[in-house]
Amino acid sequence: LATPFDRQRLDVLIQHVTVGETYFFRDREVFSELEQHILPELIYGRRGASRRIRVWSAGCCTGEEPYSIAIAFARMIPDLSTWDLSILATDLNPRFLQKARRGVYQQWSFRDVPPGVRESWFRPTAHGAEVSPRIKALVRFAPLNLVEDPFPWIANGTDGLDLIFCRNVLMYFERARAGAMMNRLGDCLADGGWLSVSPVDLPLLTGSRLREAPFSSAGILCRAEPPSDTVRPAPPVAHAMPEAVAPFVAARAGDSNGIPDAPGMPRAVRRADPTIVMGSIARLRADRGDLADAEQWCRRAMAADRADPYWCYLLATILQERRRPDEAVDALQHALDLDPDYALAHFALGALTQRRGHRDDAERHFRNALSALNGYHSEQVMPEADGITVGRLKDIIRTTAGGSAP
Repeated sequence: LATPFDRQRLDVLIQHVTVGETYFFRDREVFSELEQHILPELIYGRRGASRRIRVWSAGCCTGEEPYSIAIAFARMIPDLSTWDLSILATDLNPRFLQKARRGVYQQWSFRDVPPGVRESWFRPTAHGAEVSPRIKALVRFAPLNLVEDPFPWIANGTDGLDLIFCRNVLMYFERARAGAMMNRLGDCLADGGWLSVSPVDLPLLTGSRLREAPFSSAGILCRAEPPSDTVRPAPPVAHAMPEAVAPFVAARAGDSNGIPDAPGMPRAVRRADPTIVMGSIARLRADRGDLADAEQWCRRAMAADRADPYWCYLLATILQERRRPDEAVDALQHALDLDPDYALAHFALGALTQRRGHRDDAERHFRNALSALNGYHSEQVMPEADGITVGRLKDIIRTTAGGSAP
């Protein structure tokens, strides 16, 4: 094609080429292992603590999968109303998401459900069977493109997860891209988290932080492994020079103003300040799953440069993965105290408050994020949002806001 698609044409294309074949409790063996092994461990581990469990259904199609997961939890937790269970369900097809939010299904979607499920968790309507409000309330649907959009990311809720379903998705990508995507999904998991993929995806585990679960007869459930060196203390800054920070450190010898300004670029990078070394180590530690060490390095960067809001934003992402959402909100508020126009902090706060049901606060932060981005060109890259462009970030904010942002 001579010219690129605009968003509307791309949505039309997506609706025609994506496959919508799914049904409730598809792959019964998977759900059997989920209910026999995964959920009991998650429930036992959280019952005396936070009672917080976070799940992601990536490539959720028309919603049968995430609703099946919600029903599985509801069947196993009698006091579910006292738990903080959230299930994020994403797809890139807007027509699929529209149907999923309605939650009304025909007989074909129930062709392999366990006995009693339809009678207990659905109500008959003139157009089919509708998911009960109790189950609907557990699932949040949102658009997400696994190729273009960043993950793990605090702003779209793909960080620090306990369980990810990404079945019948990776097969659509060429091997190298699918392998990289598998590793990124592993990075989205909290320590001890679980990933369910299709059997054909298992060869992609080579070199990954994931391994096949020993109890899975089909070899389709994987568990995040903590890095082997997480107990080692952090080296002194003088002896820690990761390759990722070399360009910034090298810039100290030249013109520090030569690094272009961009939204989300830490001031320390623009000044070629050595603080970037500590902050970059924090990011590298977080990427490897060593969150406690990452938090320490991030706090060192904050102490060295108390005026840069980016370190507060980075700390918030780490705290969210460490299951300390209240502290993450405080860190994001501090970032906005330092820079009221910090778009990423507004977006992250909007996403967090939206998940907590504070709609008015969420809408305000989404509007502020869009307003802060209006001063930048749509093709400008966001260096601290995994390299997505300003225009793409605006699209993500608008879709996350559900049309409430301008």
